[in-house]
Amino acid sequence: MATALTRKDFVSDQEVRWCPGCGDYAILAQVQKIMVVEMNLGQLLKLIREKYLIDAFGCNKIQGRPFKVSEIESRIVRALEG
Repeated sequence: MATALTRKDFVSDQEVRWCPGCGDYAILAQVQKIMVVEMNLGQLLKLIREKYLIDAFGCNKIQGRPFKVSEIESRIVRALEG
């Protein structure tokens, strides 16, 4: 059984900065994995992987219909399971 998270679990003494001009990517450096949900072939996913070198995975849909919550939810569950 998972333990309940509190605000203390998400607080850090680190200064949060984001300055693409000077190359200080403190926020991006803390990101471990990103799920990119997009209604196309995955162009944004490729950009994130190539430009920022972040471990990202996609949840793409090309059918021209909006995502259902259950579709995104099931993809998140699969990602968390490994």
